[in-house]
Amino acid sequence: MNRIQKMMCLFFFLFVSLVIGAENTKAETIDHPHKTILFVYDSLDVSGSGEKSIESLQRLLTSLNIAVSTVSIDHYQKNQLQEFDGMIELMNAPDLEIQNKEFLADRDDYQGLKLHIGDNLPVSWQEEMGIQLKKIPKQRFKLSSQELEARELILEPAEVTVNATDATTDLGLISFENQQTTYSYGTLKGKIAYLPYFHATGLSQELMVKLLQKWLNITYQSQPVLVITGVTPFSDLALLEYMGDQLFKEGIPFAVSATSVWQNTDLKAYDKYVDTLQYLQFRNGSILLQTPVASQANKQDDSELKEIMNTTIDKLVEHEVYPSGSRHQLIGIKTKAIKKTP
Repeated sequence: MNRIQKMMCLFFFLFVSLVIGAENTKAETIDHPHKTILFVYDSLDVSGSGEKSIESLQRLLTSLNIAVSTVSIDHYQKNQLQEFDGMIELMNAPDLEIQNKEFLADRDDYQGLKLHIGDNLPVSWQEEMGIQLKKIPKQRFKLSSQELEARELILEPAEVTVNATDATTDLGLISFENQQTTYSYGTLKGKIAYLPYFHATGLSQELMVKLLQKWLNITYQSQPVLVITGVTPFSDLALLEYMGDQLFKEGIPFAVSATSVWQNTDLKAYDKYVDTLQYLQFRNGSILLQTPVASQANKQDDSELKEIMNTTIDKLVEHEVYPSGSRHQLIGIKTKAIKKTP
């Protein structure tokens, strides 16, 4: 057996061991979750931000080894809550009145873990928490965390209902440009937690992680991962490879969110693109696929989207690039778009 054959055998056994280890880890995560959560929401929100918030929360929960089931309030069925250790309700449309009487009745009787995000915190939950709420008129606001030593200014004005009873600092603080008082961003009282506002990125997401860990009594710390977004065939590929070298050298775990490509795969530009993705894999980077945006035309029939994703993945595998899908166990704490320089 020559040297090349020996190396091929070595890589084969290494690949098999990694696959078996990954499958065992995956099975352990799914079979033995910390808790089970029913995640309910009122609306996807016409602006699209609601759907992003839902997806972000699903990823965060899964990354914490939580088995999560998601359902709209309209489709909730009687006694469904009783099967879960806890519930999360996300209010994307505060002016939308809840019509599902079975959900309202089950929510009133539920004794498990409860987390409310957004406006319309149930009065019974407020009384149980011993807090009073205050609605702040629409204006810009700032999130801050003494523990994380971070601040973030939310430039888009919003109407936010805050806990006006006390201001605890361990779950972040929220302050407004026309208000002198500082309020708690996250509130946790016994089994019930409240968050007046959630954004799928930035400091809001990091404070959500802290709240979830306290609320679910999770003591371990997950390792953050640097996520590089906006990667396309038109990105500065040389810069991407240099970045991969530096991150590998420093031992920083990272992932690249790359756009899906299913057309013109016979062009040299595509070859250079997938060669760069393959190189980043060799630098211990994970490849995440950006799924195409669903339009109103193909939301009802997803066969076109499935064909696009299947073609994209098949072409990548042909070039020995193996995307990790959505990587639900990945928490991206930083994002940076790499665009081609002029």
